[in-house]
Amino acid sequence: KAECEARGEVWVEPEIRANYNTELEKHIEAVRIKEEKAAEKERLAAIKAEKKAKIAADKKAEKLAGMAEEQRAKYEARLAERERRDEEKWQKERAAGEVYFEKMQKALAEYEARAN
Repeated sequence: KAECEARGEVWVEPEIRANYNTELEKHIEAVRIKEEKAAEKERLAAIKAEKKAKIAADKKAEKLAGMAEEQRAKYEARLAERERRDEEKWQKERAAGEVYFEKMQKALAEYEARAN
């Protein structure tokens, strides 16, 4: 006990230390099992998502195959228009973000100049 305290360590009875180690091993094993279960659950969820995506893609392909040429042309035109509008919105939002970023950079530079 004196040697332990001389090294700056806290003395713990050997029986208590053994019980602690046993409990620690149980805890580590429980955590390992929990992590394995979570990994398995994640793997199964990924498989399910892949199946769902494949079913959706097959359904869409079947729908497109069943369309007449005019219907397919209208459908593709609507998709193209939607993509164009989305791109416009994105560019507008991006431009506004860049203006705001520049404004904040300028304010930050002014603040740092005053601080120095």
